[in-house]
Amino acid sequence: MSLCSFSVPVNKEDVWEPSPGRPLRLKSYRRRLRDGRKSEGKGRTMIRILSLMLLLTLALPARAATVEQMEANKKTVWALYDAAFNKKDMTLARTYLGPHYKQHNPMAKDDVAGLAGFVAFLKAKSPDFQVELLREFADGDYVITHVWGHNGPNDRGFIAMDIFRLEDGKVVEHWDSVQPIPAKAMNSNGMK
Repeated sequence: MSLCSFSVPVNKEDVWEPSPGRPLRLKSYRRRLRDGRKSEGKGRTMIRILSLMLLLTLALPARAATVEQMEANKKTVWALYDAAFNKKDMTLARTYLGPHYKQHNPMAKDDVAGLAGFVAFLKAKSPDFQVELLREFADGDYVITHVWGHNGPNDRGFIAMDIFRLEDGKVVEHWDSVQPIPAKAMNSNGMK
């Protein structure tokens, strides 16, 4: 018999039989009970139960992050944003990054050096560039942000949705989707 991709031992005489309108039943188990034979020893049954419990425990996902860990992750992500994009201080930004940094934006270079290059570009070419946090959500080791990036309050700028993955409280991975704010919108809902 197969259950959740692992096998449970079944005696040779065990046969699973369908019954109309009822779940499968183990025929030999009922027959052994009817004939007065023990189905199995208590020890063997207990071993099967414990084995099943162990396998189910191993199949469960890792323990979820606590509320405190998720709040700390959100603070780390915002601190990284502030250091890299508002202060343009890569030395400070590095303190919020893990030993590796994987970038999924195809228009950005990978790793910490890629982020450092972008921060240097902003410092030289867009010193007034700022990022404002609009919304921030955490789910385990992931932090999702909704931000407004602009070159001053009179610049429409862009809206970005970012996803960050953290390990041991440090940012190690980043995805984003960026959309410029148009001069004229098809609705009055706004992007912020």
